[in-house]
Amino acid sequence: MNNPTVLISGAGPSGLMMAAQLAMFQVPFRIIDKNEDHTTQSRALVIHARSLEIFDQMGIANEAIKQGEKARAVNLIANGKRKLRFNLEGVGCMVDSCRECKYCKDGLEQYCAKENIQTYIGANKHLGKQTFGGYSERIIADEDFVLHVPENLDIPRNPGNS
Repeated sequence: MNNPTVLISGAGPSGLMMAAQLAMFQVPFRIIDKNEDHTTQSRALVIHARSLEIFDQMGIANEAIKQGEKARAVNLIANGKRKLRFNLEGVGCMVDSCRECKYCKDGLEQYCAKENIQTYIGANKHLGKQTFGGYSERIIADEDFVLHVPENLDIPRNPGNS
């Protein structure tokens, strides 16, 4: 890298991702950072669905998911005390199932062990790739898994402050 064409300022997550993308396309770069050495800590709480799409393009999405930890709950802490705990177990959306097993035939698709396709981190048989949630380029869902919300439905703006 004697003659870099791109200078990346900052070796944080964004700078390193830029470096990885440039390296994929063999674009010479130099990366500089105010710190003398790399950090030994991560401040990342989650990997965003859009980041997983980019990881998939780089061929590292499955490994990132395998090495990660699935969030089980989110806690709201104020003044050092937990004010709220939101359980994430079972939260998610399906886009399709096998439609053939006993559970599917009984209307219990969420228990389908053969082809339970989730919106996030699911193997989408229609696209031939992994699903990455609401930030995907496209989501294909069978109409049986889409909820119709009437246009005239009165939805409160802030249901938490009633």
